[in-house]
Amino acid sequence: MKTRLLTIVLLAISLMANAQMKLTGRFLYTQNNEKVIPRGVNEMFIYAADKSGYSTYPEIKKSGANMIRITWNTTGSVSDLKNSIYNCVTRGSAIPVVTVNDATCDFSKLQTCVNFWLKADVKAAMMDFKKWTVLNIANEAGDGNVSKATYLSSYKSAITQLRNAGYTIPIMIDANGCGQNLQMLKDTWSELLNHDPLKKIIFSAHTYWTDGGNAKFLDMVNYAKNNNMPFIFGEGPQQKAWDCNTNIDYKYVMQICQTNEIGWLAWSWGVVKNGDCQAARSHDITTDGIYGNWVSQWSQDIVFYNTYSIQKTSVRPASLTASNPFARVAATDYESENSQNEAELYPNPAKSNATISLPNDASTQVQIDVVSMLGTVVSQKTYTVQSCDRTLEIDLENIKSGNYIIKSTRGNRVASSKLVIEE
Repeated sequence: MKTRLLTIVLLAISLMANAQMKLTGRFLYTQNNEKVIPRGVNEMFIYAADKSGYSTYPEIKKSGANMIRITWNTTGSVSDLKNSIYNCVTRGSAIPVVTVNDATCDFSKLQTCVNFWLKADVKAAMMDFKKWTVLNIANEAGDGNVSKATYLSSYKSAITQLRNAGYTIPIMIDANGCGQNLQMLKDTWSELLNHDPLKKIIFSAHTYWTDGGNAKFLDMVNYAKNNNMPFIFGEGPQQKAWDCNTNIDYKYVMQICQTNEIGWLAWSWGVVKNGDCQAARSHDITTDGIYGNWVSQWSQDIVFYNTYSIQKTSVRPASLTASNPFARVAATDYESENSQNEAELYPNPAKSNATISLPNDASTQVQIDVVSMLGTVVSQKTYTVQSCDRTLEIDLENIKSGNYIIKSTRGNRVASSKLVIEE
């Protein structure tokens, strides 16, 4: 019985998730089944005067970027963040990946980042634009001393907390080692992906290592491709490593990423000057966030000049550049195949009662289970109906406020849907 209820919960979550992006194998797809190979940039909007990106996103848009990673922190304005996400899509024509930097190189603060995402106003800001948002749990959480066991258990917990809270959007997880530990990703990605009931986890590494040269990049690219691993370089390819001296063959990295369909997001656009490698501004693309005000040859190569630049390889999904990028298609392939399993509920949210559509069956007995998001049956009642009845008013008295799955069983037919119960 418990296994069946868990299946119902996961089915309902999957149906909810159709309104946003999905992963198939190692690739990200839009709701309209358009493949997305990320090409774009990062920007530290949390520290910018233009926090909403109203003026900045149109400048980045000129690069052709299809994805922009927004750096925020847990004390930043949620209203500004919401505006930034909206402007990223509508003024930047790019997919927003939102991260918080409180745990950078400090794994003890990972839960602080998770707690931020669990706040009701933050969740609303992210899920209001769920068709396009990606949630990057924490920027570069942890140094090189984090054990595999700690990394696994902590991120499994984070995934569970986020999914139980109702997040159905893709989640991104950075490598530890300040974003650079490729071996940790190789050792844990499969287990973490399979832990997610929605199988929507993207793994990210940041290209600042001083060792390994081109061989290290090629090895990671080949590993991701051969193992069907959802992977991108979330920061990079850079021109300099973390020590500001070691050169990175970024042109080679761009080429192998294009050949093997691996995404990348260069760090960073330049509205806010980087704290690292300040003397030469090695990690800034522009001098002031304005397209064309380049800092270096690397800046130009990354954005437009090189054969494998953002501008020459980025493909924006047609549904992202539509007049209303938040419009939802009528039905996805998944819904077409499974719509008979989804019940209609109204009002939603509900308080003391709600009306549910019934499965098409002649039986006069209907069992209604109210199931928590953890799979616990909190209420089970049997109602007597007429064989021709197609709706039923159900009693929700004495059920605590929260998110639930309402499962109706009539004869051999079962249907379910999510319901929010308010006090």
